[in-house]
Amino acid sequence: MWNILKRSQLDGRKFRRQYGVSRYVLDFYCPAERLGIELDGKTHYGTDAERYDEERRMFVEHFGIKIIRFQNKFVFDELEWVLASIRANFGWQHVAMITTPSAEAAATPPKTGGELF
Repeated sequence: MWNILKRSQLDGRKFRRQYGVSRYVLDFYCPAERLGIELDGKTHYGTDAERYDEERRMFVEHFGIKIIRFQNKFVFDELEWVLASIRANFGWQHVAMITTPSAEAAATPPKTGGELF
């Protein structure tokens, strides 16, 4: 995976490997997209590991970083799908901004007297 992400080879996006966010380390991180990528091997299976991963995701997302996860086997068996999934998450923060209530309210013209909406 790193061979594809390094040197801005994926759509010109710069990725960092083993990027620290407080006490957690992301497998890969794209600062411009605020996107973290996690590859999950066998150590991520099981109730305790899933609980830890969820706690970690919530902590990292608190800092405005979206986490997407892939099982290791998909990187080897379905690489094009993995890359398409990563690309599909480029620009995620712009979509999130559009759907916030304050953005919708700003896009709605104020009512003037006597109008029904």
